Amino acid sequence: ALAARFFDGGATVVQLRAKHLASGPLLELAEALVALGRPYGAEVVVNDRVDVAVLSRAAGAHVGQDDLAPADARAQLGPDAISA
Repeated sequence: ALAARFFDGGATVVQLRAKHLASGPLLELAEALVALGRPYGAEVVVNDRVDVAVLSRAAGAHVGQDDLAPADARAQLGPDAISA
């Protein structure tokens, strides 16, 4: 519901950050957010989980120092993905 309010307010990018959510529920949430943002032309970036970003067809992923190396993230996400 919060993401819908962001999209209604004009947000064009939302970062999904749910560090303690298990993989299955995180993927379901990511897929729902991607679908929710689509009519707005908005994108979703998944924090820490390149695999979830790829499977949910999110626009990209944010990787930190302790996550997948940026070059490896780019290889999985593809050249056009948002990678931060």
